[in-house]
Amino acid sequence: MDVCYWVPEFPLKMIYCTGDDQVTYRNTIYTDSLMNAEGAQNVTKNDVYSAGTHSQCVFPAFLKMLEFFSGYQEIGTTTATTELQANDIRIYPVPAKDYIDIEVENNISGFNLINLLNQLGQVIQKYKVANSKEMFGYFNHMPEFIFTIQ
Repeated sequence: MDVCYWVPEFPLKMIYCTGDDQVTYRNTIYTDSLMNAEGAQNVTKNDVYSAGTHSQCVFPAFLKMLEFFSGYQEIGTTTATTELQANDIRIYPVPAKDYIDIEVENNISGFNLINLLNQLGQVIQKYKVANSKEMFGYFNHMPEFIFTIQ
């Protein structure tokens, strides 16, 4: 059975590098031509780094994939937010190694959840802030990373 003879119901972008020394770009060209011949409306292909080898292609392909999926991301509406000022929250030590301390001023109402995000914007840890003003986040079980607090 040939896995290329079908028409996707949703948009499909095939990402490749012509110079890939492990996965031939011809797979993408062949599949794209078959799907379009079958009447596919939303099938595209993209050579993201034509001179790139297999390992050199990873990062450009990843960025193109993020761009593609971001175009379909739906962000819901927020009913209420609490805007923090620089002096409302204190995070230390910087840089952190095994843990972080987060101090939140008591007068901030509705502030009870802190998300730790990785560089892709994915939530990797959630912390609940109880009625106290200080909480701790331990992440000595995680590899080194740069994070954002939301």
